[in-house]
Amino acid sequence: MRTTSFLASWKIALFIAYRTILRGSKATLGLIIAMITLSLINLLFFSSLMAGMGQSVVDQFKKNVYSNVIIRPESGKRYISAYSTLENVVSQVDGVTATGARVNGQATFRYDPLKNGQNVVEGSFQVTGIDPAQEEQITGVHSSMIAGSYLSSDDRDSIIIGKDMAGSTAGTSTQSNRALSMLLGGGGGG
Repeated sequence: MRTTSFLASWKIALFIAYRTILRGSKATLGLIIAMITLSLINLLFFSSLMAGMGQSVVDQFKKNVYSNVIIRPESGKRYISAYSTLENVVSQVDGVTATGARVNGQATFRYDPLKNGQNVVEGSFQVTGIDPAQEEQITGVHSSMIAGSYLSSDDRDSIIIGKDMAGSTAGTSTQSNRALSMLLGGGGGG
């Protein structure tokens, strides 16, 4: 059995392709070109789309949730004991514009807007304690609110609730959203 070189293999493949194109119908040629074009577009577009979506998610988390750096307590501990010292050290790093401490926990909220037991809104959500002045410098939540007002430094009995917690109609100023927000201390907004 005789082996052929790589160049000879390509010559044979190109000759067969050429003969097939000449003898085949124009519809088949158009279909082949369309399939190759769609395959190339799929390879380029889909990967770009996925990379862009991934970057968009990261950017939204930086802007609205965590900013750029997250420091968590050691494994098995719930808090960072000397957070003010750590905050001072991090603040002195070149390029750091603001720092802030947070306390995270879980809570279940239940609300019956009509007080009839039929339309109960309930859910378990993450609750985050913040210093509003610090948080305003770190994330963009203060500028992303749909309704109501942002917290002030002297607020002790108010919270901001997210769109998921307010219900799927957040931003439409429905009566139940305003009532839920007032119940939770949000100042009358959804």
